[in-house]
Amino acid sequence: MAYQKLRLAGVPANVVTVDLNDAGVRVAAGAARGFPYASESFSSILERTRPTAAINGTFFGNANLSLVGDLVVVGKLLHVGRLGTPIAVSVGNVVSFPDLEQGRREAWAGFSSVVCAGPRLLSGGQYVLAAKSEGFRDRRLLGRARRAAIGLTGANKLLLVTVTRSVSLWELAKMMRAAGAVEAVNLDGGSSSALYCQGKTITRPGRGLTNFILVYTDPERYAQYREELAPYRYLSGQIAPANPSLVGKAVGVSGAISIVSPQEGETVTGTVAVKLDTRDKNIQYAVLSVNGTARSFTNTLPYTYQLDSRALEDGEHLISVVGYTQEGMAGPSSEVRVRVMNGLSQAPGLAQP
Repeated sequence: MAYQKLRLAGVPANVVTVDLNDAGVRVAAGAARGFPYASESFSSILERTRPTAAINGTFFGNANLSLVGDLVVVGKLLHVGRLGTPIAVSVGNVVSFPDLEQGRREAWAGFSSVVCAGPRLLSGGQYVLAAKSEGFRDRRLLGRARRAAIGLTGANKLLLVTVTRSVSLWELAKMMRAAGAVEAVNLDGGSSSALYCQGKTITRPGRGLTNFILVYTDPERYAQYREELAPYRYLSGQIAPANPSLVGKAVGVSGAISIVSPQEGETVTGTVAVKLDTRDKNIQYAVLSVNGTARSFTNTLPYTYQLDSRALEDGEHLISVVGYTQEGMAGPSSEVRVRVMNGLSQAPGLAQP
């Protein structure tokens, strides 16, 4: 593995080259500790996962943190998106850029890691940039910006690239080909651009990340930190946001998050405004559940969630909220029991927030 500061097609770039022919190399996707409810600082990611090299992953929303494309970590599908070109790693550690529809049709069977980013820049050594046909229409993406990209050479070497100067996607495609890539995909850029290699942060992002791509050069080290690549609830099969054994232990202020309304024992009908508030600065986001099923999350408090009680059977129901730290640890919780009275004997199904 090597890091170089190069001029590619006349533009300065940071390039980390990874030899995938080395049997000890492992390439893996990862998710923030609080995924999908919170991002994580790059320094925290590096400290937690201890890779040899790392680069940021795909695009995600500023407000809801939702990814644009699929994300598979350690063989687990963490997120289903709708856009992008896959950077896929097979169980045998083969990196490829397969067709998205084929990948979805196979439900990513046989892949240990997948990050759908984009648009695709190169395929078979040829320019294939067609951002709009891939569904990308954001002007910030289509214009000039700081960039990050990933590529594969004909000699099976992986290229992790960041460009701190604002460039267009076409310029980035030319840069990747100049670096020797025959396959290349654009990654999230701008303030998300991040690059690390062998103890040195080369490009420091201006915000927390929700997903990333890591490289290990020691299979034993990869095995040691494998369980840090995604929140435990995903790797253990416990997809529910809360770990009951942790509630109240991470943030030490009992009752620091609360359901302001409705009140305990209140009778509700129609659409109910569930209002949350907190006095604890350690809480970075909250997950609201109805009868133990997560229905909404927010990283902005105070928060109001519109619950359609007509989607619930008449009778008693439990509304609960759990606060989480930036690291994704469950902290304070609060709950109220309400009585639904809509004259309905059977619920048609819960409405989406």
